[in-house]
Amino acid sequence: MREVLLTIALLASLKYLFEEGIHRSLLVRVLHAVAYVLFLTVVHVVTQHVSRDEVEGMLYSAEALQNVSLAVMIDLLYVVYICTHKPTSTRCFRTWTRHLPPLLFFPTLFYLRLSLFYVLPGYSFAAVSVVVAAIVAALSIMAPCLWQVLGLQRGSLREPMVLLSLCTFVFVVAAGVLHPDSAVRNVSTSTDWWQTLWLLLIVLCGATVGYLVPRLWQRIRRNK
Repeated sequence: MREVLLTIALLASLKYLFEEGIHRSLLVRVLHAVAYVLFLTVVHVVTQHVSRDEVEGMLYSAEALQNVSLAVMIDLLYVVYICTHKPTSTRCFRTWTRHLPPLLFFPTLFYLRLSLFYVLPGYSFAAVSVVVAAIVAALSIMAPCLWQVLGLQRGSLREPMVLLSLCTFVFVVAAGVLHPDSAVRNVSTSTDWWQTLWLLLIVLCGATVGYLVPRLWQRIRRNK
């Protein structure tokens, strides 16, 4: 389970850098940095009383992996939204929803900080927390400059964000499917092929209507 969580943390950290890189506003990135520092302050207190083995044991269950999959799916939907949405509205709600910090990075920070407690046992716990907070804040504020130095423009960061989100989602789902408690045993029910066929036809009809109706409506408006 530790390898699974570390892989998810690595993917979420890379995606976090891409997400911060698409924000043009320095104020937004500074607010994100402040949110991360405040979160790490809380994590610094909590992780002193939590064992990594307890956290990994709690997460290593079929139900917990399903909850993680749901969280990753919500993060994936948000990433797709901010990558495809065109900023044509000036409403406060729509404006701020596009500038939320990476949702998956908060639990990632918790797990990484908890892991560093065991990786760096001879160092001051408070000093490590301060260094981590400083690094995260600096990366959040300087993310666009970092990608520009690497030769990536702001417009080219959206596709890697979506790909990393998809990879994370597929990885978590695969981990849940391969979990021993997720195996299906002793199932003897027969398949209702007629019901399956009707369901497939309904889905195809809905997709066809959704594809054709907007185009027919646009053609009617043009003829008028």
